[in-house]
Amino acid sequence: MSGRAGTDERKIIDIVAHRKAENRRDICEMYSMMYKEDLRQRVKLELTKNVEKAVLWWMLDPAERDAQFARDALQGWSVNYRVIIEITCSRSGEDLLSIRRAYQLLYNKSLEEDIAWETNGGTQKLLVALATAYRYTASEVNMNLAKIEAEQLYEGGEAKPDGVDEDIFVRILGTRSFAHLNVVFEYFKELYGHDINKGLKGQCAGEMEEVIRMTVKCINRPARYFAKVLHFSVKGLQEGRRIDEKCLTRIIVTRAEIDMQRIKAEFEVKYQRPLEL
Repeated sequence: MSGRAGTDERKIIDIVAHRKAENRRDICEMYSMMYKEDLRQRVKLELTKNVEKAVLWWMLDPAERDAQFARDALQGWSVNYRVIIEITCSRSGEDLLSIRRAYQLLYNKSLEEDIAWETNGGTQKLLVALATAYRYTASEVNMNLAKIEAEQLYEGGEAKPDGVDEDIFVRILGTRSFAHLNVVFEYFKELYGHDINKGLKGQCAGEMEEVIRMTVKCINRPARYFAKVLHFSVKGLQEGRRIDEKCLTRIIVTRAEIDMQRIKAEFEVKYQRPLEL
């Protein structure tokens, strides 16, 4: 495989793809010292378009990369809620703090400030809460509290005849640890016979319902969530349409060092075929 003017793309990909984030950073710094130019700019010039973007995203510091993804999600004709939820609900508290710092450095604004500016209502409250959360990372869970909060989510959602109580969902989804929330979701299913998302269908305005349901899916079963996103991003190819390369690239570069093997396993179980990237 060759790139522009005979560039050996395969060699570049092999060097970059099998290095961890800190190693990629070291390679970029060493290249700059040796050749007095930015390696990313050189890659941009040398590689063909179909691989350039993926390699450039992969070479970026993960926090800076997520900050750029978030900015892009907030700058379109409409906010891409999926990207904001993925970033805020599948990264650790430390990672999210690094992303917020990177965002501030890159754009001279806070991530939560831009989210608040581009959204409104319950969606705004939930996304800002997710972006500013610093979640407790230990695995210990207060089981009594988890059961109480499962009941609160039921009473404030499915059992409420006039729409969901947004404040309850914002408080619980936006402040509790991932371990705690997963126990809450388990209790909900045990108490009411189905998962929380099933009970939320049709309970609130379309946008808020979509954002809550997406948040729950991403927190509860991240590997399954990303397997579904990948499926829909390549589904167009089977239907004679273009694949969603932007989404496909984003998921691959952000999950490769985290849980891509689990995502592949979930994909194969759900769709009865291997995920070929």
